[in-house]
Amino acid sequence: IEEDERQAEAELMQAVRRSAQEKEDEAEAESDGGAEEFFEAEEDSESRGATDEDDGRRGVKNRMLRMLQQRRQDREMQLRASDEEQSSSAGRMAQDSSPERTQDELDYPDTVSPKEAAKAKIQSILAKKRQLMKQAAADSAASESRALGEEDEDEE
Repeated sequence: IEEDERQAEAELMQAVRRSAQEKEDEAEAESDGGAEEFFEAEEDSESRGATDEDDGRRGVKNRMLRMLQQRRQDREMQLRASDEEQSSSAGRMAQDSSPERTQDELDYPDTVSPKEAAKAKIQSILAKKRQLMKQAAADSAASESRALGEEDEDEE
């Protein structure tokens, strides 16, 4: 009888610890606003071998989980809406601030605008840089092969 009482007491203590851990996990999941920790806590309790008492709590947990997921979805939708609003207002501002064609551009359509000239200059600089990088790589490879050739001659 005493052994049964000890075993029952141990099971009760284990259930109390499990319940306390699950409550902590639920509180943490709620404070973080995310459901990942909640899912992990649920999986942990299932892997520990949940009892019939835990089944009642699972219903509550599932409802809480759905609420957390709904909150997250609502927040994501709000963020998307605000992002779209900001991007559309930024687009309008960019259109408003775009300079109209100057009289010179209208009079001389064949000339290059300063913006286009700057772009072309940057592209030519980048092309020259790429060419120099290729040349440097080729020179480095050639000097390496020469050095290896000299080492081979030294070994022979």
